Amino acid sequence: SNPLVLPQGQMVRLRLDSQDVIHSFWVPEITGKTDAVPGYSNYTWMKIDQTGEWRGECAELCGAGHATMQIRVKSVPDSEFQSWLAQKKKATSASASPSPSPTASPAASPAASPSPSPSPST
Repeated sequence: SNPLVLPQGQMVRLRLDSQDVIHSFWVPEITGKTDAVPGYSNYTWMKIDQTGEWRGECAELCGAGHATMQIRVKSVPDSEFQSWLAQKKKATSASASPSPSPTASPAASPAASPSPSPSPST
């Protein structure tokens, strides 16, 4: 699977959603468990101060595919992250269809809502 690539030393916010059952994002060396719940957006924040790669998993017994729900997180210097991001944006725009097919319908945009703030560390 592709890793979740994050910039070193920057606070990032992840939005977790589920379309089927409860899942739980867990990378124990970086952050605690955060559930992804159907019909609800949940958030977690993390800041990784060093470069490297970490492994995690879905920590909620969620069905037949649970054992294969592995997570890889990779932290890279900001310059490398910006290059990676530019490459992904370029690949996405190159693969985008110039016009939708007549039967395609646009995905609904989520309603704007205020984002919760991270709680201070104790």
